[in-house]
Amino acid sequence: MKHHIEILRFLQASGSVSSRDLARQVGVSVGAVDDCVKALRDWGFGISDLLGTGYQLTESLQLVDE
Repeated sequence: MKHHIEILRFLQASGSVSSRDLARQVGVSVGAVDDCVKALRDWGFGISDLLGTGYQLTESLQLVDE
């Protein structure tokens, strides 16, 4: 779950970003990023995959720190 939140935070801050850049930022493999994004989509988060650009949030989020 930690990586999912990190990915959401990075997408929110960066606009669109490639899975390779997300993997580097979060410290996981590209495959792990793709799995996390799939799970986030399954949970209802709007994330698009733009060809040549990368992942992008399709709606604004308000993340609250615990």
